[in-house]
Amino acid sequence: MRAAADSGAAARPDAGAVRGVTKVVGPAVAVAHRRDSVSVAVQNGEPALAQKADRLVCDALAYYYLRNPLPFEMPTPKPLIPPPWKVEILASDINYSALLTAQQGIYSEAQMETVDYTCRLRYFDKVADKYVVKTALKNLVQFDFHNLKTEYLPQRNDVIFCRNVMIYFDEAEQKRLVEKFYRCLNSDGYLFVGHAESLFGLTKSFHMIHQNNATVYQRVEGAQ
Repeated sequence: MRAAADSGAAARPDAGAVRGVTKVVGPAVAVAHRRDSVSVAVQNGEPALAQKADRLVCDALAYYYLRNPLPFEMPTPKPLIPPPWKVEILASDINYSALLTAQQGIYSEAQMETVDYTCRLRYFDKVADKYVVKTALKNLVQFDFHNLKTEYLPQRNDVIFCRNVMIYFDEAEQKRLVEKFYRCLNSDGYLFVGHAESLFGLTKSFHMIHQNNATVYQRVEGAQ
């Protein structure tokens, strides 16, 4: 993707030569040229030259496929939610400004730094220097104002994400909220909380099942 959009490739004095090869004999020669050039440069202790050769041939391949039919049919894109799954997402906040930002779904490069490129391609469109959540994904989400201290919460959820919220509540309010989450989850449902948050000492209605990149608790059936 980067190489295909890299308008600076044509400015490199030796890029045209590699492109000329690919235009005449196709990408197989370019791949062989890339392998040989990189190999020779590495053997000669010239890593910078190896990187340059690699970039040039990648540019050449991109140039070739921009101007010639692909030798294979592109696979049909996978559906965002494969059948028979049905996904509904309710996103809530007590801050209207936060809800508006989430509804817009527009993020800068810095905000997307920790998002891998596979997810970026699948769930976002690149618009100028921003990333915009795809419409198909936006359509799965219902945004709503909600105060966690009120009694009402949607029922029959499979997963609840409540990260970095309970740390602002006192212990009594935390216990009340956790028990409310328990009642709102389906059997074996999951509760995700923040890294600085723990249900230890608050409830026996959940047990921790995973703690790696997230703190995850699972509903204990029959705990209440």
